[in-house]
Amino acid sequence: MVNVGSGTSQDLDSSTRISLKTLPSAVPYMFAYLSMTITVLAAWHGKWYIFLPFWILITFLDLLVQNDLRNQDPRTPHNQLFWHMMLTWLWVPCLAATYIFTFTQVFLSDHLTTWEVCLITLWLGKVASISISVGHELVHRRRSWERWMGEFIMSFSCLGYYSTEHVYIHHKNVATPFDPVSARKDESVYHFIGRAWAGSISSSWAFDRDRLERRGLTMWNLSNPWYRYIGSTACWIAFGAILGGTNGVLMVLIVGSISNVFLRAVDYVEHYGMIRRYVGKGRFEPTKPQHSWNSSLRVSSWALFNVQRHSDHHYRPARIYALLQHHGEDSAPQLPYNYFVMVMYSLIPPLWKRVMNPRLEECRKFFYPDADDWEAYDSPLFPRFPFKIETIAEVMRKDKRLSEWMHRHPMVLAARHAPEAEQLSLVDQDLDEETAAFAQRGLVTLFYRKELVLEELEAELSQLSESARDALDAAEMIRGWLEDRSFQVALHRLQEHLSIEDAQASFSKIIEAVLRHLSTKLQGDLNSEYGSSDPRLFPVLVALGSFARNELMVGDELELGIEMTREIDGELQHGQFAVMYRQQCAERIVPALNALFPDDFPCRFSGSLVNDLTSYRNEVPDDAPKPMRYIELVKQSEE
Repeated sequence: MVNVGSGTSQDLDSSTRISLKTLPSAVPYMFAYLSMTITVLAAWHGKWYIFLPFWILITFLDLLVQNDLRNQDPRTPHNQLFWHMMLTWLWVPCLAATYIFTFTQVFLSDHLTTWEVCLITLWLGKVASISISVGHELVHRRRSWERWMGEFIMSFSCLGYYSTEHVYIHHKNVATPFDPVSARKDESVYHFIGRAWAGSISSSWAFDRDRLERRGLTMWNLSNPWYRYIGSTACWIAFGAILGGTNGVLMVLIVGSISNVFLRAVDYVEHYGMIRRYVGKGRFEPTKPQHSWNSSLRVSSWALFNVQRHSDHHYRPARIYALLQHHGEDSAPQLPYNYFVMVMYSLIPPLWKRVMNPRLEECRKFFYPDADDWEAYDSPLFPRFPFKIETIAEVMRKDKRLSEWMHRHPMVLAARHAPEAEQLSLVDQDLDEETAAFAQRGLVTLFYRKELVLEELEAELSQLSESARDALDAAEMIRGWLEDRSFQVALHRLQEHLSIEDAQASFSKIIEAVLRHLSTKLQGDLNSEYGSSDPRLFPVLVALGSFARNELMVGDELELGIEMTREIDGELQHGQFAVMYRQQCAERIVPALNALFPDDFPCRFSGSLVNDLTSYRNEVPDDAPKPMRYIELVKQSEE
């Protein structure tokens, strides 16, 4: 490009003198019109025109002439960019004419064979794909008539909603989990295309719905832009149906599908693995050139109206394509090839990762030399819980086993049943780091020592499993509660908010509440089934080992036994009940415990209850404190 005079940016109007100074720099962008020319010739003549290798030609010329590192003065007034803007305006009638001419040649003439029609359809898909770069440029313009022209271009690709999704959602949320079209590291392009397609439509609809609701309007109001989005695409589908019937509709949809796939593949290339770091209080760092992959290859930039200078486009979205600046390796990551080649690479995931992952790692090390938490950002947990990134990073860094469990059960990060998650929060407090850490330790310790009451825990569990059919059903209902509570204890211990003694005592209390609850459920079942409510009939669970000493910790082994409380009249009746109770424990309590601890978390359960407590007691060293502890499930007489 050629540097031109400076001035303030202003809109073009009739009283502004059109400058010829920048005409030479606008001429190269006419290269993009070659794609439509080839399509028209292919539809008119067929034969060898169909095989003109437009993308291969672009790639060859890129290799021949390499990068264009010159920058046009970003202060250039818009009146001096008339010819650049004219090229985008002319694209609209030229594209419509190309589309109409191609369809008439395919369906109203008989000089094309079936295979030629198939290849021409692919060619028209290429033109629609290249047109997206022009539509992208126009939807960013300030004047409404230019934005409508951009929407019209997008309608050829069934992408009318793009003007909402791209301008208001993508640019705001790029390189964050809230952007459906920012690709994650190691995500394949095939998975990304489906996610991006569904996410962009749903997020665009939600944005326009919310925008209308703020004005007191519904989605049925005529100011809803989705009438234009859907209506313009429906017109082209109707056009195809009139000319070619079912085949015409199919051709419209195939062209739209090709350009849709190309757009999402380009989105995949532009932001693959890029992440804006979380800075706290629900905010991410500002968008910078380093958050987009950049390319300034000369010929492909002409063909795509400089969209490959994507780093500057996101850094300064209001700049017209002619003023986009080249960013070198010191300010933006660089693609090794143009978009066309990179899209082909992305279709082979192993090849893509081999080419791009090393570049991504180098980029992260260069722009964030002090960062050591990229593994957490790349975790599948980050898109689901972006504001929990500090917790995710800390767990992944300090405790491998807890990290693995957290990834298997990600909902623990949502703290579904843990009220202390809000009670112990210091987010809204204006405290320095040292004071906040001290206050957090004090709050957590006080809470777990004074407010973690066994009876209140049991009440929570009873409320959660009120409709449970039996002990096993109750275990399924309270699993989330146990996971959340256990994770909170483990996390507080990991962060040194709790001493090991307080953590052990708290976790033992949580497990005891669960066991008491399950045993109560079993007791109720037996009362209803056997018609007895005499508490003397019911044995008790016995805590063994570290659980008996209140030293059970997340990840430890849970040991339990059963023992009769006292004999009743008649040995036969006693024996029958003991057999019945042990059978019910085997059929209900043990499966319930196995259901609660399926992945060795919060603790390991051996899968059986110790019956011979005398032998167990004899095996425990004499100096071992509290080898056994009765879990008082029923009130016992003091004999």
